[in-house]
Amino acid sequence: MRATNGACEGRGAAGWSIALTPRGWACALGALVLGVGWYAIGLRDVWYVAWLLGALVAVSLVGAAVAGGLARFEVRVRPDEPAPPAGTTVQCTANVVHRLPWAARGRVRWVAGGRSATLPLVFAGGSPVVAECAWPAAARGPLEIEVAAVGVVDPLGLVRYESHVRAAASVLVLPRPLPGAAALLDAGASEQLGEGGGVAASGVGDGVVGGGALREYRRGDASRQINWKQSARQGSWLVNLPEPTTRTERALRLDCTAAAYGSAAEFEAAVSAATAIVEEWTLSGHLVTMQLPPQPPVASDAADPLLRALARAQLVVDPASPRRGGRRPAPEATPAPAPVDAPLPAVVVTGAAGSRLRRALAASPGGGVLLAVGAASDAALPAGWRSIHLPVPPSAGPETTP
Repeated sequence: MRATNGACEGRGAAGWSIALTPRGWACALGALVLGVGWYAIGLRDVWYVAWLLGALVAVSLVGAAVAGGLARFEVRVRPDEPAPPAGTTVQCTANVVHRLPWAARGRVRWVAGGRSATLPLVFAGGSPVVAECAWPAAARGPLEIEVAAVGVVDPLGLVRYESHVRAAASVLVLPRPLPGAAALLDAGASEQLGEGGGVAASGVGDGVVGGGALREYRRGDASRQINWKQSARQGSWLVNLPEPTTRTERALRLDCTAAAYGSAAEFEAAVSAATAIVEEWTLSGHLVTMQLPPQPPVASDAADPLLRALARAQLVVDPASPRRGGRRPAPEATPAPAPVDAPLPAVVVTGAAGSRLRRALAASPGGGVLLAVGAASDAALPAGWRSIHLPVPPSAGPETTP
C-alpha cells in the first residue's frame, strides 16, 4: 500500500475471505433438507434434487475462488476535497483495477469514522471500474475514508469472494464558524484588536510584497481580491496581493487548557468562535497570527492554514489545575502545556479564565477582549480587559472525528 497526495493505493494482498451469499445459504440448506427428506421417504427424485443443489454450491465455491485469484484487485481512493468544511459531504472515488476476463457482479465495502457501507459493483471484462461513496463530514479533525474490501460474486450469485485491500484517503475536516461570534467584536473593541495592530512588516507571512504582485487563489480569499484580467490571460484564478502600507495585523489566542472548559461542547464552541473571527479577519485582508498553545503560533493572510490548525486543535491537561465540574471534558488529551508566558494578543477565546490565564491577562499591558463560552463568570478581569460571554449553542457537541 502506498499513499500519494492524500490518496492511497492498496492491493489485494492483506487477506481474503470466501463465504456464501444469502442465496447460497438458501441453496445449501435446501440441499440439506431435501437430503434428510430423501432419507425419510426414500424417494430417488428428491435425492437427485438435493444432489443438484449441493453441486451448484460446490461449483460456485470453486468459481468464486478462481475469479478472486484472477482478479488481483488494486484500489486507489481519492477524495474530491482534501479539506472539506464540517457539515458538508465528502465525495470519495475508488478506482478498482482488476484482471477478470469476463463481466461479473461484486461489491465494495467502505469504512470511515467507525461506520461502514457496502455498495454494489459491476465489473466489465478487463476494464477498471469506478466506485463512489459520499460520507458526511460531521466532525472537525482528520478523517480517514477507507475501502476495506472488494468482492466478486460467482455468476449464480451463491458465493462471494472478498479481497481485503485496505486502501484509504485522508481528509482534514475544517471547523464550522459559530454564527454571530465575529459580530461580538464590535467597533468598541477595534482599538484593542491585533496586538501591535499596525502595518504588517515586509517579508512576514504570505503575500506581503504588494506593488501589483499576484498569487494563486486560495480558499478563503475574497472575490474582490481576484485580478480578473490576469486570471483570464493565465487561465487560472489569480489574487492581488495587498500593499504592505495598508495591511494590518490581527492576533488571536485559543485557550486549549482542559481546565478552562466544563465539557467538550464548550471547547468545540470556542473553536467555532475562533473560526468565525479568523474567517472575518482574513476576508478583510488582515495578517492573522493565531496562538494555539502549546503548539507554535500560525501566521497567514489566508484562512486555509489557520483553519487547518484549528481543525487539529486539542485540549491539553494541566495536572496542577483542577478540572471544571471534576470531569475530563474530552476523551483524549495531550500532555500538559508549557506555562502561559508568551505575550497575549488582544483577543483571547476561552471557556473560563483560570488562574494561569488571569495572571497572563494581568501581565499584558495592552488589555483586550476575552471571549468566553459556557457558563458566565462574575469574577472581575484585570484592568484593560473586558469579557464577552458567548453561550454554547444547544446543538454544540464534540466535533472531533472518532
